[in-house]
Amino acid sequence: MTDKKASKDELKAKGEIRAYEVNVSGQVYYVEVKPTEVGAKISSVTPAPAPVAAPPSARSGRPAPLGGSEMARAAAPARPTPAPAPRPSAASAAPAPAPTGGTTPVQCPMQGTIINMLVKPGDAVQRGQKLGIFEAMKMENDILAPVAGTVAEILVKEGDSVAANQDLVILNT
Repeated sequence: MTDKKASKDELKAKGEIRAYEVNVSGQVYYVEVKPTEVGAKISSVTPAPAPVAAPPSARSGRPAPLGGSEMARAAAPARPTPAPAPRPSAASAAPAPAPTGGTTPVQCPMQGTIINMLVKPGDAVQRGQKLGIFEAMKMENDILAPVAGTVAEILVKEGDSVAANQDLVILNT
């Protein structure tokens, strides 16, 4: 292991291993690359201690190798992070009450074909109850009641093609 480390340090000293700063989904990594005949071999990957501003050459779209003083600047201490936002109180975090005394349309979330309706007018339904099944993109999808209520009207039948956001069922709430 010591020989490998020494040879890696020698390669770095000769400039044969290049170090790059890579940002992947907001996480910054330092990557050391050793050029080979076939391409490039990653010799190590280390998460960065904190986000670092990209050098001017990186903003132009071309990666710039980091060396000596640039690596030292990149390894600077992390900036302080702001305190997290206060959590909402239990009263404000509670879901809004379901509307009462009116009607609520149940809509199809995407284009598809009705396979089966499981309810009929007059049926009492609970929030989240399966009202029917439709097929979209070769998959069966459930039609769920967004609120508790009574089925007032079913606007579709088995085999109907439906559009996204089309009303399928009307619930009295």
